[in-house]
This record gives sequence, C-alpha cells and structure tokens, in this order.
Amino acid sequence: MADTLISVDEFMAKRARGADMVVKAARAPTTWNSETRSARFVMSCEEPDRDGDVVFIDGIDVEPFKKNPVCLLNHRPDQMIGTWANVGKGLLGNRKTLEGDATLIDDDAVPEARKTAALISGGLLRASSIGFIPKTVKRIVMENGDPTYSFEIAECELIECSIVAIPA
Repeated sequence: MADTLISVDEFMAKRARGADMVVKAARAPTTWNSETRSARFVMSCEEPDRDGDVVFIDGIDVEPFKKNPVCLLNHRPDQMIGTWANVGKGLLGNRKTLEGDATLIDDDAVPEARKTAALISGGLLRASSIGFIPKTVKRIVMENGDPTYSFEIAECELIECSIVAIPA
C-alpha cells in the first residue's frame, strides 16, 4: 500500500469522537503491585489497531504529557484515578512501544480508583489507551491507489493516557 499525506483536519473529521484529540489503545498483561497500587502498561504500540490506524512511537511527543501525567478511566476527565510515571519508549519483541506505570490513588473520595484497582488486580482490566493531538497524518492507500479508511500518525502530542475496558 502507498501513503498519501492528508491534512490534520481531514483526519480529525474521520477519527475524532467529539473532542479535539484522538484516542488509540493497546493491550498488555498487567504487573499489578498492591503495595504501590501500580501496574506497568503498554500505552501504545506501533501496529495497526482496530481502525487499521498506526501511531508511530518515535513521533509521539511525550514532554507536554510529563508535565501533567494524569491517569484517567475510559478517557473521562471527570474520572481521574491516578498518575503515570516512568513513561518511555521501548521494544516489546520487535514492536516499538510507549510504556508507563499507572499508580492509582488510594483515597475513599475516589471510588473509581478503588474499583479500577480491584479490576486490574483481578486480571479483568488490562488495556490502556492514549489521547493525542495529531500533527502529521498520512492516509493509507492500496497498491492500486484506492484510499483505505486507515491512517498513519507520524507525529502527535500525547495529551493523556487512560485505563480502558475496551481498547481500539
């Protein structure tokens, strides 16, 4: 398949779901630590998701995110459940990844965090999803030149990362 550079506006019209950012998810086994209330997640990986889109890990700008590394539940700003730490790019097998440690708040005032911790420790909640603002996007086209409904996100700014029940 060949690639065709498109405008960010065109991409956002196809992928944004009621916000100024796009969300993409990755699944990974958890490494829940009950003492620290934390688990290591693959926040994103460089492979096609359910939409057929690929986010290139080297093109993710994580520096703005590190200034406010909030961990949300299901991309809902009203459900802040913790923070992210040790965010970095790496490899899982031959796949490029963006990984981080989610630490959930231990506070009776945040029942969503307690429920999320129970679901992670029980192995029921294993996915995370990034919210980002795209900067450089290409439409993936077939070899005959016909466009697909999939995109390559070459550059983006990471805005948030959520623990999610159903990843893209």
